[in-house]
Amino acid sequence: MGLGAAGAVLIAVLAAITLVPAIAGFAGSRLAPKPGSRAAQRAAGADGGTGHTAMGAR
Repeated sequence: MGLGAAGAVLIAVLAAITLVPAIAGFAGSRLAPKPGSRAAQRAAGADGGTGHTAMGAR
């Protein structure tokens, strides 16, 4: 039973490694955030206008 579970996990990982990049490549620019969304605003100004990154050196 343990070997079957390990095999199922292995198959799932191999499928994910293969299919996720393929689907991302197929979707292309449709995965980019829309211009008015919060994700696009974060990408445009990742520091929030403060000049500091969130996880920078202190």
